[in-house]
Amino acid sequence: MSLKEIIKNTGMSLAPQFTMEILSARSQKLIMRLEAADGRVDASRQYAEKYGATVTEGPFVGMTYPAQTVSERNLINKFLGVYEDQLHPWIKEAIGYQPHKIINIGAADGYYTVGLAMQCPQSTVIAFDTDSWARHATKALASENHIDNVQVKSYCDTRWLEKNVDDGTLLLVDCEGGEEVLLDTRKAPRLAKASIIVELHEHVVPNLKNTITERFSHTHDIRSVPDRDRSTHQHKSLEFLTQAMRQRVLSEGRSWAQTWLYLVPKSSSESRSQRDHTRAISGS
Repeated sequence: MSLKEIIKNTGMSLAPQFTMEILSARSQKLIMRLEAADGRVDASRQYAEKYGATVTEGPFVGMTYPAQTVSERNLINKFLGVYEDQLHPWIKEAIGYQPHKIINIGAADGYYTVGLAMQCPQSTVIAFDTDSWARHATKALASENHIDNVQVKSYCDTRWLEKNVDDGTLLLVDCEGGEEVLLDTRKAPRLAKASIIVELHEHVVPNLKNTITERFSHTHDIRSVPDRDRSTHQHKSLEFLTQAMRQRVLSEGRSWAQTWLYLVPKSSSESRSQRDHTRAISGS
């Protein structure tokens, strides 16, 4: 084990919230520096100047980004509505059932937090991110879109989940390997009540798909979807960019195979199937 890993592990044992704040801030600064250095931020700003800073496709159409976030991050894939578009069927399904509580762990710039809050205005939406820039960006995005059903917090653990998850909760998890710790049904049995969309980071924690599947197989129906390449040819709005830059701005920056899981409580799946069957019979 390297000295860096020893320091990280010691910090996580003694002061996990403080350690995560430091690690998250370093990671965010690195991403922002790389996006600025290779031209992605400039390309994104040019796009916003030409077409506006509003999402034009996907489940969050109409969501507009504030100028500060536009000046700091590449947002083109979100403006075009193609960011993680393999998840759109799951997101639309969840919106259709209007979960009364939505918890987004790893909110980043607020894309899912605010997008879901817009589409589920009666829901309580709680966003967590250990990075201060991400928390500020999420609050700014909510303000820009006049959203008032969003709460933004820093650190989430299994104790908080056990106190706050209940029937009808939708949980979105993207926390760079932290899903192994958070999605622990022994420490947070109430997770059995939640629908969960989770991004697996098996390059950080190997074999996570099997681990999470084993934990939830008795309580949830589980679906999976892999990442996929995104064609640049269909986006005429990107013709002002070189082909290489088009590919760069649409990339989600992953150099590893990525998988997402959608876990739906079996009791919820059964009730939804019964409801859909009743609707089909009645013709409503």
